[in-house]
Amino acid sequence: MREYLLTLAGVVILSGVITMLGADGGVKKYIRLICSLSVLCALISPLLVWAREGNYSFDAWRDMIENEEIDYDEIYKESLKKHEIKTAENAFKYSISKELSVNISDFDVQFHTVTKNNKEELSSVTITLRDRGVLADPRRMADFVNSSLGCPCMILYD
Repeated sequence: MREYLLTLAGVVILSGVITMLGADGGVKKYIRLICSLSVLCALISPLLVWAREGNYSFDAWRDMIENEEIDYDEIYKESLKKHEIKTAENAFKYSISKELSVNISDFDVQFHTVTKNNKEELSSVTITLRDRGVLADPRRMADFVNSSLGCPCMILYD
C-alpha cells in the first residue's frame, strides 16, 4: 500500500509540475490530457493487477493492496541498537581521549559487532586517526582497547 501511495503521489506531483511548465496555447490542453491519463493509470493500476490475477473477491484485492506489513517493533529495535552502539562509541572515545591525552576531535571510534546466540557481541574496534591524532602511539591505543574491551583494535590513518 505504501509503495502504491508513493507512486501515486509522485505521478500527481510530476504531472502538476509538467502542466505548470508546459507551453501555453493549444499544446497546453494536450499536456494536461496526457498528465491526467497518467494519473488515471496510476490510480487504477492495483485494479489491473487484481483483474490480471483472476481472483475477483474483494478480500483478495484488499489483501493485495495491504500485503506490505511494516514491522514497527523491528524498526524500533534496530534504531535503538544503532543508538546504543553510537552512545557506547562516544563514551569509549572520551575514555581514550582522557587516558591517552589525545584531542577528542582528532580521532573516531567505530565498534564492529557480531550476533551470537541472538545476542550482539563486540568483535573489534576501529580507530581512525586524523590531524594531530596521527602523532598518538598506535600500540598504546590498541593495548588500551584490548585491555578495556577484550577485542582486537585496528588503527587507520585518515
